[in-house]
Amino acid sequence: MATNASPKPVKRKRQPSRQRDEHQRTSLSAALLAVLLSVASAALLATWIAFALPEPVTHTDPHNLAFSEAIARTHVSALAEDIGLRLVGSRGEKRAQEYIESALDTIRRDAVSGMQFDVDVQVAHGSHRFDFMHEIVMKDYVNVTNVIARVSCGPECDKNAILVNAHYDSQMGTPGACDDATPIGVMLELARIVSKRDPKTLRNSLILLFNGAEESLQDGSHAFSKFHPWARTVRSFVNLEAMGNSGKEILFQANSMQLVEAYGASVPRPHGAVSSNDLFKTGLILSDTDYRQFVEYGAMVGVDMAIYQNSYLYHTMQDTAENIEPGLLQHMGENTLAVVEHLLTKAEIETFKEGRDFVYFDLFDKFFFVISTNTANRIYAVLIVVSFLELIRPYLLAATSTLPTIHQNPKRSITLYLKTSGFMVCSFLATIIVPAIVGASTQYILQKPLLYYRAEWHAFLISLPASLAGIFACHKFARFVSPPHPLDTPTAVERRIFTATFTVNTLIILILTSAGLGSGFIFALNQASHLLALMVDRLLNQTTNKSTPSPIHPLAYAVAAFLPAYVAVAFSWNFLMLFVPLAGRMGPDAPVDIIVGVLIGLLAATGGLGWIVGCLSARSVAVVRTTVGTRTKRANGMPDVVNAGAGIGSLACFCAVMVLVLRGNVYDVLHPKRLFIQYLQNVTSKSEMIVISHADPTSIAPLAASVSQALGNAPYRTTSNSSENDHFFATLFPFSHFLQVYMFDMGKTDEHGGGSGVPGVVGVLDDPLPDLEVEEVWYDEDQSVRTVRIKCYHPQHTSPNLHFHADLVSWSLSSPPQQGPQNHIIRHVGGYPSNYFNVTISFKSLPPTDPNRDLVYIHVSAIERDTWDGLEPYSKSRRVFGGGKRGDHAWVWRNGYRSGQVLRLVVEAVEGFTQVGKRGGGGGEWAGWTTEMYMAVDTVTKAF
Repeated sequence: MATNASPKPVKRKRQPSRQRDEHQRTSLSAALLAVLLSVASAALLATWIAFALPEPVTHTDPHNLAFSEAIARTHVSALAEDIGLRLVGSRGEKRAQEYIESALDTIRRDAVSGMQFDVDVQVAHGSHRFDFMHEIVMKDYVNVTNVIARVSCGPECDKNAILVNAHYDSQMGTPGACDDATPIGVMLELARIVSKRDPKTLRNSLILLFNGAEESLQDGSHAFSKFHPWARTVRSFVNLEAMGNSGKEILFQANSMQLVEAYGASVPRPHGAVSSNDLFKTGLILSDTDYRQFVEYGAMVGVDMAIYQNSYLYHTMQDTAENIEPGLLQHMGENTLAVVEHLLTKAEIETFKEGRDFVYFDLFDKFFFVISTNTANRIYAVLIVVSFLELIRPYLLAATSTLPTIHQNPKRSITLYLKTSGFMVCSFLATIIVPAIVGASTQYILQKPLLYYRAEWHAFLISLPASLAGIFACHKFARFVSPPHPLDTPTAVERRIFTATFTVNTLIILILTSAGLGSGFIFALNQASHLLALMVDRLLNQTTNKSTPSPIHPLAYAVAAFLPAYVAVAFSWNFLMLFVPLAGRMGPDAPVDIIVGVLIGLLAATGGLGWIVGCLSARSVAVVRTTVGTRTKRANGMPDVVNAGAGIGSLACFCAVMVLVLRGNVYDVLHPKRLFIQYLQNVTSKSEMIVISHADPTSIAPLAASVSQALGNAPYRTTSNSSENDHFFATLFPFSHFLQVYMFDMGKTDEHGGGSGVPGVVGVLDDPLPDLEVEEVWYDEDQSVRTVRIKCYHPQHTSPNLHFHADLVSWSLSSPPQQGPQNHIIRHVGGYPSNYFNVTISFKSLPPTDPNRDLVYIHVSAIERDTWDGLEPYSKSRRVFGGGKRGDHAWVWRNGYRSGQVLRLVVEAVEGFTQVGKRGGGGGEWAGWTTEMYMAVDTVTKAF
């Protein structure tokens, strides 16, 4: 029977409060677990890849065409152990040249039939201007020796060549096993393998440049680029360098997109990113390689590949073959062999063009991406547009909804989004600024810099909690200045924070792109990850009520977090392994702790720490809310997640700093503090001085007091003044800018070597003396220009430096001088043997007979050869640490010269002082200090 009665409304059964709270807690736990698993897996993968090296190949069969680390190591050991120091102009450098020639001769005789294998020895003279650290040094060189091999199929291949370069000389005071005997070993093994290939498969030739003068400011590569006829056939080059003794080689400079594409298409383990170029532009990495000479003087296109990790032993006597990590040579060798064979057999290198408008980076040690800057900008534009469409999507949905939502008032919702974006920018900045403040506190308030020096990961312990504290403080501030709207649910806040990352990434991409930096790809990857995460969330978070958004799906959190976290951790390890050792030689005034804090904070912010904390913090609010009617209020006594997070982050940072401070010494044998010690004799004034310096923020005042006592209570003073340091350490200019110097005045000596009062030193002052002569050439009365020729005879000295102040018009060097009255530095270097140089200068002056003319003072500083040639071979002087697994060189001096006797006293004082720190297990305050170089320098001054 029909009836007109209306049906009774069906009451919806309200979900019990306990079930709703349980669901919210489960949702928070799932999101938190997803983030933790995603970030942890990304961090572990990035860490494993950062330090993974291939298994060394150990065969020694000369007919096996696989790259062998064992064979390459024999060459490294011969150069670094059997020969040792290879300073330009020393006997060691000459022996290294002879060894390379002998090894190449053996390879040439074993080459396959039909393979053309030529060896040429270039002995060059020249000059060039070297700009570095805003300073100008004019280089003048004679008898610089390069050993050059060419492997080809014949005249047809010789038209276009690939150049591979490394240097066989070493810096003062190091056997140079990594820098640069390791690349030399790789090149000799490369020559062996290529010489046994079928010559019919080659379309280009291979030139191997074993250059004999890189440490002298790149004279060998300059000589090849300017004067060798084979240089005109080079169409691309691969420069090999090393300053670390562990980890992978990195492609860190390039000026040809086609060449970088060839690298990515061929090498088995690509490693490199355009970000390294950006880092060089900041000036934080004060280094240079032969790459500069090939580009500047040879107009070549090429790539720079270097071993960069763990450079604590770089340019010290501990840069030994046994300290090279197994697998390092294999990694560099296999990558170099792969790219060279690709260029030899497949590439049209004659079509390679110079250009830097491209972006490149690797992912997961397998994938390598190279795109032009224009293409990258288009990709960035697409990502930004798609992100904008995602931002306006909620408003389009709200326009079709009949239920009240916060998005139905566009003005209010846009205001809230802009506020959220502003707070996310503040959060990004806080992630960087707070660790910088902590770094400033450790270095300048606690006066405990470099707490992370012997364990790079300690930088994470200090900086990451500080970043967390900064993020939580920003969120607390945001809640204080912008109370939530009644319709602004925790889920809405969570989603708004998640999408606000689009704004942050977009701003950074635009800033980096407008600045001409290529690192915008990092934030583009972040943008793409968030867009993909939103798609995943849309697929998995299907709801019938479109007006009430659901919390972000846990899997979407995992997708958004993984790739940014991986990239951030990978870059963090790359940065720390490069920069932390550099912090030990950047100068006593460098704000190294602030720099480390800023860069760790920047990478943490890049990895998404801000949005992860913000989103999870917003979701946690939902757990502690209760519903009363239609109004929402905060439960009484709820835990304040933001306050708790800020407190925990601050406490963790404080505890980490205190633990590291209480640990004491930041150095050890394999992470040493560097000392530079010089005996300085002024031949003109008959004065003697010991100069001790260091290049990091920790003080050496206690050591200076100990040395003073050993030298008969010699008075001393300290200075960080760059001009004064440049005078005393002219042979190290411009690195002398980074030194804090302690100068011990030992008084003047008489003709019998007395007068200084140094105990234990007997005999006359019999050090060899350079001979300086100034010869008048002519005087131009019309122009008031005086021309003189400066001659220096130095049979027992090396690397003489000429410095003077004058208003130069011209000189006999290749580059014109700087105009106006100013200081000039000319650094001369000569291959073995060399004992003479001269230079002609013309400068504005009154006539030489005019008593009112301003005198020009010429200072020549030169290093005594005995400093280097007097050291015993490595095998005789080795001292072993750590159960024989690590080695160090001992300094052994001749007794013939007064300088050697005085330096022996200094050696004993320094070693006695540092041994105090090694008692009781090596944890003392001065354990791990080492001397980068001892040298005896004689200075002659002449006025005219």
